[in-house]
Amino acid sequence: MTLSRLSATIADGGLGNVQTLDLPPCVVGCSSAGTAATPTRVANPTALIAAFGYGPMVEAAATLLDLAGGPIVVCKTVSQTAGALTGLTSGETAAPTPSGATPMTCAVTGTPLDKYDVKVKVIRAGATLQALTASVRISLDGGTTYGPETPVPSSGALVIANTGITITFDDDSDSLQLYADNVYSFGSTAPAFDATGLAAALTACEAAADTLDHEYVHVVGPINATTFATVVASATRLRAASNLRWFLTEARDQNSGESVATWVGVLEGTDPGFAGLTDTLVTVCPAYATQASRVMPATWRRPLAWLLSPRFATIPVQQHPGRVRTGAIAGIVTLHHDFNDAALQTLDAQRFLGAQTIRGRVGFFATDRTCAATGSDYTSIMRVRVICYAARVAIAAAGVFLNEDNDTGENGTLATRDADAFDASVDSVLQRELIDQKITSTASARVSRSEDVLASETLPFVLRFRPRNYAKNITLNLGYTRE
Repeated sequence: MTLSRLSATIADGGLGNVQTLDLPPCVVGCSSAGTAATPTRVANPTALIAAFGYGPMVEAAATLLDLAGGPIVVCKTVSQTAGALTGLTSGETAAPTPSGATPMTCAVTGTPLDKYDVKVKVIRAGATLQALTASVRISLDGGTTYGPETPVPSSGALVIANTGITITFDDDSDSLQLYADNVYSFGSTAPAFDATGLAAALTACEAAADTLDHEYVHVVGPINATTFATVVASATRLRAASNLRWFLTEARDQNSGESVATWVGVLEGTDPGFAGLTDTLVTVCPAYATQASRVMPATWRRPLAWLLSPRFATIPVQQHPGRVRTGAIAGIVTLHHDFNDAALQTLDAQRFLGAQTIRGRVGFFATDRTCAATGSDYTSIMRVRVICYAARVAIAAAGVFLNEDNDTGENGTLATRDADAFDASVDSVLQRELIDQKITSTASARVSRSEDVLASETLPFVLRFRPRNYAKNITLNLGYTRE
């Protein structure tokens, strides 16, 4: 017989995030769960983790949901290269031995789900595992943030939650001890996609561009010259289909011990660098920043693109992402690559996107460079975003005339009366959606008066937009006067 009782649990995530994004981003990258090349709409971090588990794509998407709201579109790529343990001695799965007369060994096993800098700190000593007196705290970010105190079981095995990693202490039949304040350290690499897996995911996103509409695609994980071509191929196919999207991508971080000059030289060089690689719809952000995880108990070094993406998602398409009145980029604890530093200033000229300090202002502000060739109309991300948005508006405005029967003028052309009416109709939409919203300064549409529509059944429109201008440089003239 049992006693009667009542119990209750509290559920979370039922309300979802505030849906602030009318046209959400699409986030593509590696995750521990979910079906690859299957775009999915998610509204909150709870649904995101339930569907896709953990890993770089989930981290970036959770940051976007936290800072920008939802829903967003996410798509898993195949992890061609699995995460791997690093910093282990002699190629064995044992963490470096800490100090003490007879310290316990610590074996590390598993397949990491992301990049971690693990430190396992002994809080309470243990002469043996069977004594059950030992406890530890675990950090995933190199000791910046430690989790709660955790007892070490008699088996010595501790699963580090949601990382794919297990650590196992061994007291060698009671002959070894755990000493308080000892720290066992090791690291891991993140899983990575290859060109084939990325191409499959991007192709799936293209196919879902109408059913799961999105403004741009954020590719999570460093690309190189080879996968840059994969991204460009997707942008080209979308452009050919009149379904314009732009792409936010990442590049590799500095390696341990690598100087800034060496790292910049690699980025600006040839394969795996980006020398000579251009495209009007692609941006590459190589900068990294320390930032808080929205999924794990960690504050760690991750791509700046994870914090730029929420900025793009929440500002008007015509706004410079580094607009001072909008404020500094949210979420940066430390910016490791300030484009205003002398050693990094060439990155902007070499078509990389990043962030910079601005004299007299607190925080860091986004730059605007795309991968478009110098001299292109689309070297600034605002111009890219506006033309993609304008294409949506124009297609919707002109689409009402599809399959319309019209009066025929001389030589099979559209009759002047109908042509004038078409121009006025599209112009009114452009006025309302672009000019009145201050997305462009002017906009005009003119249907062809010379096309033999009777024969070609094609009605060409020419649309032109005068963009907004941006005061990217301000000069001051200071002096005294007697007036």
